[in-house]
Amino acid sequence: MNTILLTGTKCAPIAAHAFVQTAVFVPAYVDRQQQRSHSFINKSRTFASTTQLHMAGSKSSSDKDTTKSYHLTGIGIGQKGSTKTQTNTNHIIHTDIPISMGGENTAPQPVEHLLAAFIGCTQATAIFVGRNMQPRILIDRIEFDIKGERDERGALDCLPIIPRAPDGNNDNDHDFDGADEFPSIPARLQCVKGSITVYAKNRKGQEVEIGDNAMRLLETHTERRCPVANMIVDSGCSMQVKWTDGGKLSTLK
Repeated sequence: MNTILLTGTKCAPIAAHAFVQTAVFVPAYVDRQQQRSHSFINKSRTFASTTQLHMAGSKSSSDKDTTKSYHLTGIGIGQKGSTKTQTNTNHIIHTDIPISMGGENTAPQPVEHLLAAFIGCTQATAIFVGRNMQPRILIDRIEFDIKGERDERGALDCLPIIPRAPDGNNDNDHDFDGADEFPSIPARLQCVKGSITVYAKNRKGQEVEIGDNAMRLLETHTERRCPVANMIVDSGCSMQVKWTDGGKLSTLK
């Protein structure tokens, strides 16, 4: 098993988003895959760097164009596994792999970027959700301790990769329709687990408790409205992240 640990405590501002999904309340620190499958209607969507709302006359909300897209261009450098990616928001992202895997360890691994994206997207979405709750939750900071696990057999089994011999009926020499050509273990992350501790403050800047019911509401809506968390869970990955009220922890000290 690969275990990846990422931590973050920095609070960042967020621009308003347009999300429309229905939440179902579930207990903390459980695998939410089954609950999600019963409460979501899967829709084919293309995501954009800016949210566009085109309204003609008195169109209903279902007629609005809320497409949001992201555009990146990248290049893989040499045989070492490193990449350089440019975003349309003028940022450069580098990835690499450890020396033990044939890389040069000059940048985070792609899966580490995925987990960092989960942390960043959860942070941004939680702030947005808190601002739109009644009463509001004014988040001061969120502390993350996140681990991701996958089974390396999903990438390393069934090697070497050998094309089938032509059968005379197919011009494609690389016919990989047989299930025996691929690893039986999924290559994706199998589990994301850890803790998320949320610290809130009142309008006077004083640290306050969020409360159990408000915490569950914040947790559930954040997970459902966060694009990265949504994608990770819907891939079949088990989400075992415990949300905690930081204000309550401070009271107990």
